[in-house]
Amino acid sequence: MESRHVLHLVDNVSSHRPEEPLSHVKLRMLPPNTTAFLQPLDAGIISSFKAQISKFQHRYIAERFYDVLSRISDTGDDCVEKEIDSLFNVDVLVTMRWAEIVWSKVTRVTILHCWCHTHILD
Repeated sequence: MESRHVLHLVDNVSSHRPEEPLSHVKLRMLPPNTTAFLQPLDAGIISSFKAQISKFQHRYIAERFYDVLSRISDTGDDCVEKEIDSLFNVDVLVTMRWAEIVWSKVTRVTILHCWCHTHILD
């Protein structure tokens, strides 16, 4: 790693300032109030990620909806509202697995396009 040089871009939060100089790492701060415009993640990666997670969530809810319907029709349960509300409760581990799948599908090209869109490296 010593022969490599790294450029580390961070927003201007005080906690991002190192206490000691970093060897082989050039730290550059984004100008104040520009994070939303210059962040590659904000240039499309986050919105794409959220859209893909949303697809998993909708599919999950739809699958559970049919389970709830069959359970209600079998038992004649009067707690339909409670059952419907429970459809939207997703286990944290399940969402982490979705995130892992979605992130693995983000391509290098997508990330490159987001960097290019910010013009930060021009």
